Amino acid sequence: MELRKLKSRAMAQKNLPLAVAVEAGIAAVSGAATGEVARSAQDLTQSLHDTLWSWGVSEKKAESKLRFFKDGTYVINNDPPSAWNAVDGTTMTFANGAKLKFAADGTRFTGTTPNGLRMGKKLPPDQ
Repeated sequence: MELRKLKSRAMAQKNLPLAVAVEAGIAAVSGAATGEVARSAQDLTQSLHDTLWSWGVSEKKAESKLRFFKDGTYVINNDPPSAWNAVDGTTMTFANGAKLKFAADGTRFTGTTPNGLRMGKKLPPDQ
């Protein structure tokens, strides 16, 4: 809970490096508690296949939907597909240079994009 408060303060102050570092700490703690840690880039790739995520400046202001596909592409809303690549068990990059860091439990992410900090959470597949 304290880590989430620290992350909120960092985001309010637009301190992206601190917010991402705190999110990694939250992910490490969550992963240790749940045991659901993606161990490799391949694990992350497989866990993202055909998943739908909220996408926005915060989880509460998630104005877009992000979908990852098995062929290594993603779409945001109705934009044309673009490429993504898993770097390790919790990190992936987009072709435009954006980088997402997923929580160890695989339900949330924090990212840096050309447009600034973005956050998201996994949505049920039927949305």
